[in-house]
Amino acid sequence: MRAEVAVGQAAQPTASDAARGERPLWQVALAAWLGQRLLIGALVLLWQLALGAFSPAAFYRVWTLFDGIFYSLIAHDGYRILQEAAYFPLYPLLMHALAPLVGGHVTLAGLILSNLLSLAAFILLGRLVAHEFGPQTARRTLLYYAVFPTGLFFAAVYTEALFLLMSVAAFLCIRQRRWLLAGALITLATLTRAPGALLLLPLAIEAGQALLPAWRTLSGAQRLRAGLALGAAVALPLLAFLALQRYLTHIYGISDALSRAANNPDWLRYPDWPWAGVVSDLATLTAGGANTPTLEIIKDFVFLAFWLGLCAIMLLPARWTAWPALPRAWVVYSWASLLQVLALPAHIRGGGLMSVPRYVLVVFPCFALLALIGERYPRAHRLTVALCIAWTIILTRLLAGATFVA
Repeated sequence: MRAEVAVGQAAQPTASDAARGERPLWQVALAAWLGQRLLIGALVLLWQLALGAFSPAAFYRVWTLFDGIFYSLIAHDGYRILQEAAYFPLYPLLMHALAPLVGGHVTLAGLILSNLLSLAAFILLGRLVAHEFGPQTARRTLLYYAVFPTGLFFAAVYTEALFLLMSVAAFLCIRQRRWLLAGALITLATLTRAPGALLLLPLAIEAGQALLPAWRTLSGAQRLRAGLALGAAVALPLLAFLALQRYLTHIYGISDALSRAANNPDWLRYPDWPWAGVVSDLATLTAGGANTPTLEIIKDFVFLAFWLGLCAIMLLPARWTAWPALPRAWVVYSWASLLQVLALPAHIRGGGLMSVPRYVLVVFPCFALLALIGERYPRAHRLTVALCIAWTIILTRLLAGATFVA
């Protein structure tokens, strides 16, 4: 069984780290976080200067558009129009709570939140990966996150930073067998975005691996405590989701506000075959036409290929690979996240895979696997960094022009 170390202990540099003069992981996480902001901030600034579109207001605005507008409206006025029901409440609630400290500006509060939460997420992610694979893999994972093209959403008024923080923290608690606290964190992730409920899968897997082999040796009191903790951990996110549905029913006067909001003409998301979005986007590309969003479709395919390729590699037998296998819970979580996105495509022209580049950002096992591969194959590492920076340049060009990125 891999090391089960307390969170605080994982932050400390090991003796081998000290001998090599390497920085502790929290400093690496801070450097990655700062580097990410310098990279995307400088690129957006340069693109705006090149386009003749720079002003302090324009630079500020690009981090607050699209979903950020909805979160700001909810934080300021609460849920009003049905379309807003698609945006879950925890992030705008935190924006509302922080706003009085920044003069009542909810959008500025969202920017501050996203950036601080992403720093916390980087620190915890470094600890989690170090628990499983060691500090070198953790450092490389943070590097990939720092240069990943859609990492720009960690600096914008979006939920990616909050969701990554809650999911990584939940995985840490699951590995430490702190079932009830893990359930509370999964609840917060679920109130951030609906896929947070998928974290119940790794919880069930890790609980089964920890408890089933020793179940017969446990006393009745131990079984009761473990059963109650696990039962509460599973029930909390489900009850929170039901409470959210009840609240939205009260606000809008309809019982299916979430599904109706998802079916809004702006994105038209409803269940379909996992290949439906791919087929739809391919048909749009082949049909062509002046209004075909070619770059957007290609971008979505590139990120889907990245996600699908790494998920496929996770399934390879350990004897076929030159790197350690990911924990089963990580693999299941990655595949569940992928299938959930594919089974809920956007039924709009050229947008079947819309937002895939952003959704992959929070599936941290993919980045850990990429780090393991990069350690074994230096050329693959260099190619990964080069491709990430190239796509970051492309996406920041779109962002600088206030174009929808993901």
